[in-house]
Amino acid sequence: LFDVIKLRVDAWLNPWLDPSGRSYQIVQSILAVANGGLFGRGPGLGSPGTVPVAQSDFIFAAISEEFGLAGGIALVGILAFFTIRGLDIALHAPNRFQRFLAAGVTTYIITQALLIIGGTIRLLPLTGVTLPFMSYGGSSLVTAYFSGFLLLIISNQAEDQPAALENGKSYVFIGTIYLVGFLFVGLAIGWWSMIRADALLSRTDNMRRSISDVYVMRGDILDRNNTVIARSSGTAGDYQRELLYPALSATVGYSNSNYGQTGIEASMDGYLRGVAGNDTSSIWLARELYGQYPQGLNIRLSIDLALQEKADALLQGKTGGLVVMNAESGEVLAIANSPTFDANQLDDKWQTWIADTSAPLLNRVTLGQYPVGTATGAFLLASYLQDHDLPSYDPSTNWTTSTGQNNSCAVDPGENPSWQKLIQSGCPFALQSLFQQSTPLDLMSFYESIGITGKATTQMESVDSWTYSAVDSLPEFFTSDNIRVSPLQMVIAAAEITNGGQRVSPSFVTAYQTPQGDWRYISTQTSNDEIDAFSSPEATNLLTQPDSPNWQVVSSVNDQDKWVSWFVGGTPANWQGVPLAVVVVLEDSSPTQTAEIGQTLFNDLFSQ
Repeated sequence: LFDVIKLRVDAWLNPWLDPSGRSYQIVQSILAVANGGLFGRGPGLGSPGTVPVAQSDFIFAAISEEFGLAGGIALVGILAFFTIRGLDIALHAPNRFQRFLAAGVTTYIITQALLIIGGTIRLLPLTGVTLPFMSYGGSSLVTAYFSGFLLLIISNQAEDQPAALENGKSYVFIGTIYLVGFLFVGLAIGWWSMIRADALLSRTDNMRRSISDVYVMRGDILDRNNTVIARSSGTAGDYQRELLYPALSATVGYSNSNYGQTGIEASMDGYLRGVAGNDTSSIWLARELYGQYPQGLNIRLSIDLALQEKADALLQGKTGGLVVMNAESGEVLAIANSPTFDANQLDDKWQTWIADTSAPLLNRVTLGQYPVGTATGAFLLASYLQDHDLPSYDPSTNWTTSTGQNNSCAVDPGENPSWQKLIQSGCPFALQSLFQQSTPLDLMSFYESIGITGKATTQMESVDSWTYSAVDSLPEFFTSDNIRVSPLQMVIAAAEITNGGQRVSPSFVTAYQTPQGDWRYISTQTSNDEIDAFSSPEATNLLTQPDSPNWQVVSSVNDQDKWVSWFVGGTPANWQGVPLAVVVVLEDSSPTQTAEIGQTLFNDLFSQ
C-alpha cells in the first residue's frame, strides 16, 4: 500500500540488488558491523560516518564498528537485563495500574530497541526509529529517560506483598520472546562481524577500502624486469595512486574512491592491500592497533615493458587489441588496447570516456568479443591432419580473393596456392572443402575441446564464455558473425597448438614481494591435459612462413557494419627457444595491416 514500506521490504529481502541505491544504508550498516570484528576498531576509530544517519537511526552500526562483536553483545546484554528487570518490576508492582504501566514501558523500550537493531543488521525490515538511551535526538532521549524514571518510581514503591497476580504466564511469555529476539540479534552480529566479514570488507562498494588507501601505502606493480608501472606516493592521509605507464590502464586498471576498482588493481587487491601474503598474526595486530591492514605488498607482472611499448606503438591510431603469450608457461608478455584511457585522469575525463562510442574503457583483449571467421584455420588444419592427408591441389579451382565478398580470402594467396597457403590467407572455401563432410555442430564440438569457447582462468576480468548462434551451413559458419570469442580465448588456443597440444592458463601476475623483501611465486592453474584431437606439429610446420620462423593465419570477417581482421600466429614445433603465441585483432583495418603488425612483433621477438 505504501511505497516507502515496499522499498524497505525489498531492501531487507535482497539488499545486494541495489547496494548503491535503495539499499545503500543497510549495506553500509552491515559493512560497519563487519569492520568491527571481534573487539572493534576502538573509540573514535573506524569509519562509521560512511553510514548515513549513524548518530541516530544507525547508532548501533557505529557502536559495532568501534567496539566490535564484544561491544555489540554487551549492549544486547544490557537490553536483555533491562527486559528482565522491567518485567520483574511489573510483577512486584503494588497495584495493577502500576503493573500494567511498568510492563507497557518495558515493552515499548525493548520493542523499539529490537526493531532498530534488527533493521540495522538486516534481521528485520528497517523501521527508522531510534535506539532508546543511545541515539542522538531530543524527544527520543526525553521519552526514554522519562520511561526509565517511571520504572524507578514503581520499583521504589514495590511492597513485600505485591498486587495479586491472577496469571503471570503472559509476562513470562513476552519476556521469553524478547530474550529469544536478543539471542538472534547476537547471532546475527556474530555472522556479519566474524563469519562474513572478509567477504563483505572486500566488496568494491566498501568505502573503508578507499579511506584505507589514503592512510596505508598500497603495494607497487612492477613489470617482469622490476620496472615500476604503478605506485602510491605522498604522505599518510594523502596517498595518491599513480600509473606510470598510462597505456596499460585497461590492464592494470585503477583503484579509485569514486569509480571502484578494475583490472589487476582489483584482482590482486589482497596483495596490494596487505591482506594476502602477510601472516595472520601481522594482519590481526595491525587491525587491532591501527584499525587498518598492514602496508601493501609489491607484485610483479609477466609483462615486458619494452615489448609492451612496441605493441602499443604498433596499435597507435587503430582500433583493436593485441596479446603476446608464452605458450609454455601462459605468461602474458604484452597486452595492448587501442583506443585506451589514462587511469590518472579518471576524475576529469570519466564522463567523456563513458560517452565515447569507441569504448576506450573496454579491455578489448579480455572482454571484447569478435567474430571468428577463418581465424581458427590453424586449429582446424591440425584437426584435419590427425586423420587425413591433404588432398592434391587442383590449380583450375577459382579462388575468390577480393575481400568483402562471400568466400573471399583475407589476403591474396598468390598463383597456384597450396592448401596451407589458402588457410594462411584466410580463404573460407578452403576450410569448407576440407570439412565438407562435417557439420557446424561437429566444428563447434571441436572448438569446445580445445578450450576456445570457455572462460579463461586468469587474474583479469574476462568474458565468461563465447557467443554462438546456430547456423545451418559451412559457408555461413566461416563467414558470419554468429561465433564470437575474445582475443584472450583465441591466444589460449594458439598457445595449445604452439605448445604441442598442452593447454595452459594465461598469467598476468607471477610473484609478490614479502615484507622481508623476498619474492614468492604466485602459481596459476595450468592444466596437464594434452589435446589429442589434432596434429599440432605437422600443422604448425606447414603454416610456417618461409622467410620467418613462425606460423600464422590471417582472417577477415564482416561484423555487422564493419570488418574485423585477425592475425593468429606462433612458433612452430621445432622452435628451440621460448614458444610464443601472438593474436592481433583490428576493427575496420585491412588484413594486410593486421598481418604486418603480427609479423613485426615476431621479428622484434626473434631479434631479442
